[in-house]
Amino acid sequence: MFNFESRGEWYATQNKCPHMQDMVLGRGLIGDQQGTPKVACPLHKKTFSLKDGKCLGDDDYTILTFPVRVVDGWGYVELPDEATTERLIGCDKLVPVPAAAE
Repeated sequence: MFNFESRGEWYATQNKCPHMQDMVLGRGLIGDQQGTPKVACPLHKKTFSLKDGKCLGDDDYTILTFPVRVVDGWGYVELPDEATTERLIGCDKLVPVPAAAE
């Protein structure tokens, strides 16, 4: 969740950067690109709109964004159910398996 304090706005996105599949967007830098609030991946500087998740560069990457509500100083994020989140974002489930001994 991002508090864009100078705009008085809150945003929430997935944490997984679609470029290199790293869980780092929560550590990204927020800013403004021609009026569009954005987050930049701290590793490779891919930038994404905090409003709709579109990549602000020439890439076809997108990220999920989620509605945020602030009530009595507490931020609430509306997330899809776990199965939907897994289907949309996924996670790396490839686990190395040792070869059978011969």
